[in-house]
Amino acid sequence: MMRARLASDLRTIRTLAVRSFAETIQSLGIYVALSIIVLSVSLTLLVYQDILATDYVLVLSNPFSLALVVAAVMFSIYLGALSCISIAKEKETGTLFILCAGPVNQVNFILGHLVAQLLTFLFMTGVLLVDFFLMAQLTQFYFSVRVLLGLLYAVFAVSAISLLGAFLAVLTGRVRAGVLAFIVVLLVGIALQILDSFLYNPDLRNVDANLFFIGRAVHAMNAVLQWLSPFAHLLNGFQALAIQNWSLVWLNGLASILFACLFLFLTIRVMETRGVRPE
Repeated sequence: MMRARLASDLRTIRTLAVRSFAETIQSLGIYVALSIIVLSVSLTLLVYQDILATDYVLVLSNPFSLALVVAAVMFSIYLGALSCISIAKEKETGTLFILCAGPVNQVNFILGHLVAQLLTFLFMTGVLLVDFFLMAQLTQFYFSVRVLLGLLYAVFAVSAISLLGAFLAVLTGRVRAGVLAFIVVLLVGIALQILDSFLYNPDLRNVDANLFFIGRAVHAMNAVLQWLSPFAHLLNGFQALAIQNWSLVWLNGLASILFACLFLFLTIRVMETRGVRPE
């Protein structure tokens, strides 16, 4: 009985994932996003090549590290926003209610959605690897296996960010409100990191006491955010990969998995509490 139920759930998740993935790759948005990402990564590598040539640097252990970080951040932002839009749209139009009125439950719906996001990530990663290969031929940069390790690590962080988008979608119930909430969460993290880099300076104690205490407060908030934000774990994991600190890579990867589980639980709880009827 349990095996039959599991098989039924897996078929449902697969059906939902294929449906959502097909809708994504048939839309114009993913190709616009891919074009922007490929262009940004290619320009990053070309500018990096010019800087290295100017400084007469001939050997690098991992020349694709910066481009990989740029691509991973842009992938995660796009997929997080896509997750938020697709789920909120299903709730707005009532499709989610129709699905859950049938054999689909909240867990199957969210897991099917997550699998579709990961399939989209793999599709975009394939395009990125082709671009990396072409740029390696153009720039003569060495294509390290660490690029593949970085993309493998990104799967965990992208899963957490995608489920964050899903949580914000069911929490707000509207496409515009969900995307706005996602952007606010992203901008708050970026703003804290920028302010921390400028204001956390012990020398400010002798210049301006108010700025010194503000800098300490911002640094404390940013330190907390480093453990509460899946975006921070994405960046910290890539930094750890760059210096080959494998224990830190595992730690940030584990944190991403825990955050993914947390957002999955919260998303399902909100759906159960508020229902799935259109707003």
